[in-house]
Amino acid sequence: MKLARLALRLACMSALTMIGAIAVSVMTHDAWLVVGHAVGALSAVIAAGAVLVLGAAVLRGVARGLPSAPSAPQGLEPFEQGLTGLEAAEASAPSCSADGPSSPRPEPSSE
Repeated sequence: MKLARLALRLACMSALTMIGAIAVSVMTHDAWLVVGHAVGALSAVIAAGAVLVLGAAVLRGVARGLPSAPSAPQGLEPFEQGLTGLEAAEASAPSCSADGPSSPRPEPSSE
């Protein structure tokens, strides 16, 4: 069943339930008033579900109109292969350290 048709059926069922709830609340005694309000609350829940289903149907319709995703590339590009070319860049880069390799800091003496 299509989502739009389901939303329409839920909305119709909600409307009929609400009319029944109003009829029960207006035409009966006080004991049935609670039943009428409970049926009215059920009708509101059904209507909210119909709105959600209608929103999903609209989103599906919008998604159908969008262009499809591009197909996956056949092979990997050089920049997708990981560290390609980085070794050469490190070897040709000038050293930033003026006094050679760094050594670990001496720990302070506990005297």
